[in-house]
Amino acid sequence: MGYITIAPISTNIDPIYIGIKEFSTERIILLCNNEYSNEANKIKEDLKKI
Repeated sequence: MGYITIAPISTNIDPIYIGIKEFSTERIILLCNNEYSNEANKIKEDLKKI
């Protein structure tokens, strides 16, 4: 059974990766505003590799 993680995006994205590693994450939902949309897209592309 995997978890669904809801993660707000801010300047420090390391906790998102730590949470994915610590919990069996099945799906992740990234929350951001326009200011952090580039970071959200970067995380999205990184997660496709996993």
